[in-house]
Amino acid sequence: MSNKRTINIDIFNDSITFIKETEHLKKALEKSLANQKLYLEKDEITIPANPKRNCKTIVSGKRSFEAASRYAREGKKVCVLNFASATNPGGGVTRGSSAQEEGLCRCSILYPCLDTDDMWRRFYLPHRRAKAPLYNDDCIYTPGVVVFKSDTVHPELMQERDWYQVDVITCAAPNLRAIPSNSMNPCAGDTAADIEKERLYELHLHRMERIMKIAAANGAEALILGAFGCGAFCNPPEIVAEAWKTIQSKYEAYFGTIEYAVFCGKQDTSNYDTFSKVFSSKKTFDLTRFSEAHAKNYQKALAEVKGGYKRTHWMWYIFPQIAGLGMSPTSQFYAIANLEEAKAYLKDPVLGAHTLELCQALLQLKSRDAAAIFGWPDDMKLKSCMTLFEQADPEQPIFGRILDEFFMGKRDQKTIELLKKMER
Repeated sequence: MSNKRTINIDIFNDSITFIKETEHLKKALEKSLANQKLYLEKDEITIPANPKRNCKTIVSGKRSFEAASRYAREGKKVCVLNFASATNPGGGVTRGSSAQEEGLCRCSILYPCLDTDDMWRRFYLPHRRAKAPLYNDDCIYTPGVVVFKSDTVHPELMQERDWYQVDVITCAAPNLRAIPSNSMNPCAGDTAADIEKERLYELHLHRMERIMKIAAANGAEALILGAFGCGAFCNPPEIVAEAWKTIQSKYEAYFGTIEYAVFCGKQDTSNYDTFSKVFSSKKTFDLTRFSEAHAKNYQKALAEVKGGYKRTHWMWYIFPQIAGLGMSPTSQFYAIANLEEAKAYLKDPVLGAHTLELCQALLQLKSRDAAAIFGWPDDMKLKSCMTLFEQADPEQPIFGRILDEFFMGKRDQKTIELLKKMER
């Protein structure tokens, strides 16, 4: 067994033990189980008439719970799609696998909600007996799933004040592996599914419509979707993204935000690239978190910069960084998703103007010692922010000037590497 799998197993076992020993989580689990619903594919779903929300569409490189955390902490009702195994609760989480479902189960109470006698009898065992790798449209709706560890490569326990709740829809994408069955997805059949692209697209449309309707029926305000089945189940991202876009056009008025959280490893960003391209005509960026923070603390930050010494905590939203650098809940909440969001930030009439004013205030200081002004590691955050903004607006020389004068012309290489990875 690889060291990576061993670490994943240890993290999962620690999470299960922590749930059993923590009263808050035990009560949350009881409540989630009491209200959990199974929607069989033939069940009718009733949704409200005449929805009127103005939906924002976001494509990000975040993990699913990472994306959800922002909306949950804003007090919104969030629903997350679990790209599930139809034949094993949690997929291969007990074996240390690293797909999306396993990640969700390592940092929340989701796994014990799925691994019940009732769900085995009504969801997992019927799929095993069918031995049909395309599966069906059955969905499990689990409300109030508490996330208590960070949604990162190696989830870590968060402070209880940073825990949040989401609802989860568990549904399996078509399994298009050459040999569908494995230890993580047993009894899925031993022969690859024979399905043409047109039929696969129609299958996705039907399944995705059901997912959207379930989320709408349960009052979700923010819906976290993604590259459904484009990992271990080998679905083409072009088909999946186009199907999502088509179905979204029918149901988007039910949601305030739909975010496609398409996390990719360093070696292959094709899923993110495809979704970004397909949704490019619809993609917008919700900068409310920055606008609200600036309204409260911008003048304080400006005064401290002009005084040449940072005393309070505002770096995350005054000089934001690209996603992937910070691991704390606050840094993830204020992370800039990609170069497009950085451009939108700078084009915002308030945020962009504030950024230029802060940069001008910095350049008016006699000191060029960023560490003395900001302290560590906030001096490095300034460096990464200026590197990001220089890439986002190469026509604006002030960002490069700050890098030249405060950092001897050096750019933040981690920021550049992350941006290059997003471009591939």
